[in-house]
Amino acid sequence: ARGWRISGFEFDALADADSVDPSIVADLKPAFLLSSPAILAAPAAHLVGTHAPAEIALQLFERVASSNKRRALLLVGANAMAERDRPTADRILDLLEPGHPGRQLLTAAEPLPVSILDDLGKVQLREAVRKRLGDRIVVS
Repeated sequence: ARGWRISGFEFDALADADSVDPSIVADLKPAFLLSSPAILAAPAAHLVGTHAPAEIALQLFERVASSNKRRALLLVGANAMAERDRPTADRILDLLEPGHPGRQLLTAAEPLPVSILDDLGKVQLREAVRKRLGDRIVVS
């Protein structure tokens, strides 16, 4: 995204901000989510889910869904989107294959086991996603 030099800590703060300049979100492209280190990709997915227009976010996550190494980011995006647009959040989760336990992220009464992340990306990404999802995921 525009050759930014930003630390994971700064990206986390940006992802958690109440409002973000629309140009920042507009600069986040699928390639950034697909190729950035996990420490940046997870908060970027949250930023998109929280602040991008719903249709733009859905298109971006459709591209992410095509990468087996990055599908855990769908959970972050859907979780962030759910607070403002539940139907779009559900559509993001629908990008996971039918029957995948991650599809229950927004409907489960109890936190889901960390094992739902097992087939959704590399260890570093799964850990960054687990931290970003907080109490929605439980480590057994």
